[in-house]
This record gives sequence, structure tokens and C-alpha cells, in this order.
Amino acid sequence: MQFHLVVPGSMSVAESHEICDRIEAAIKADVPDAVVTIHVEPEHKAKHPGGVPVV
Repeated sequence: MQFHLVVPGSMSVAESHEICDRIEAAIKADVPDAVVTIHVEPEHKAKHPGGVPVV
């Protein structure tokens, strides 16, 4: 499974990494054999604007 996580541009690398860890853990809880790759992008560089905001 591979997707882009769009975060506020002001978010630190540590904060975005923490979100990725939580998302990956949640996915693997439902799909244990899943291979998860998350690409983090700041919102101002997102290729598809209008995504769901992360808080």
C-alpha cells in the first residue's frame, strides 16, 4: 500500500513521522501482511489540493 500524506508546511519532520507511524500501525492491525509506504508532502507542494487535513 502506498500513498501520499499531505501535512501543513509548518509541521516538523518528527511530527509527520509520528503520524505516519500511527497510520502504519492502524493499517497493519487490520491487514497484518501489508507493506506500507507513506510519502509525506507539505500542503503547498501537494499535487492534488483539497485533500483531507491532518490535525
